[in-house]
Amino acid sequence: MRHGVGVTETPTGTPPEPLTPTGAEEVARSPYMLLTTYRRDGTGVPTPLWCAVEGGVLYGSTQAETGKVKRLRRDGTATVAPCTNRGTPTGAAYAAHAEVLSGEAGHHAHGLIEKRFRLAKPLYLVSRLGLRLWPGRHYEVVGVAVRPPGRPS
Repeated sequence: MRHGVGVTETPTGTPPEPLTPTGAEEVARSPYMLLTTYRRDGTGVPTPLWCAVEGGVLYGSTQAETGKVKRLRRDGTATVAPCTNRGTPTGAAYAAHAEVLSGEAGHHAHGLIEKRFRLAKPLYLVSRLGLRLWPGRHYEVVGVAVRPPGRPS
């Protein structure tokens, strides 16, 4: 599910509950979280990301040039839900605030992902190598932190 309608409401049509530390643990039971960010017109854009949890905060990592990073830098409003690697939700969605992490915080988030998925790291490195083979391109990786709405960073 690359583009389309994100998880913006529950099956009963109500907005999702705010993310809690328990909700973060529930989402992190799945290897992937469905992070839905929003365009300026309010359209949700869902994206599956590998996730790890620490201290009730969900972490992921992605390339700095992606659309989701641009949307998060503009507005951190998001929803998050456990999902499959193809982006099919497998559990409840939660309202959240997501932010882009760079520098040491970004490295920490990326380290949590690498630690959790160390067996999948060779596959990840091969995919990153393929991206680096494009001439003239540099792909910076940034972290993403997903917290309850209104919780300070």
